[in-house]
Amino acid sequence: MMSGMDDVTRLQQALTSLEERAHRQSWDTERPWRVATHVFWDRGVPTIDLHDAGAGLARRAVRAALEIAAELETGALWWITGRGRHAIGPGVLRGLVKAELYREGVLKHGRESGWSLRPAGAGRWVLITDPVRAPAVATGALGWGFWLLVAAMVAAAVWACLGIDA
Repeated sequence: MMSGMDDVTRLQQALTSLEERAHRQSWDTERPWRVATHVFWDRGVPTIDLHDAGAGLARRAVRAALEIAAELETGALWWITGRGRHAIGPGVLRGLVKAELYREGVLKHGRESGWSLRPAGAGRWVLITDPVRAPAVATGALGWGFWLLVAAMVAAAVWACLGIDA
């Protein structure tokens, strides 16, 4: 069984070939895109940060990662697209990545296999390839701490309604 860090290593290996293309981006000297700095582990989920990647590089990164996505032990993958502050006009990465992940990921592998895509905050997408293995932070599921709090609040409400003195 692989660990999550192995997932990051596998993703880095799958994306390493894109670094040559990243070197050719006009902003590479100021904002280089490298797998060592842009593919990492974040809160239990392997993450690909597409900041500093142009549209062509981002599209290739999505496709390369999707080739191994089903094999990732964590069952989820975060994509950081940013908000497009460096773009002339509206940011393109968010829509481009969503379209690629949906078409090449969710549609190709099918929702019946458990694949899904959802926004995970401003400038971030999460691809779920296995909802059983994916951590709650990726799926949006409420953890045991939340349910413990709900149970405590219900108990307190019952206590108050029954007028039990301590």
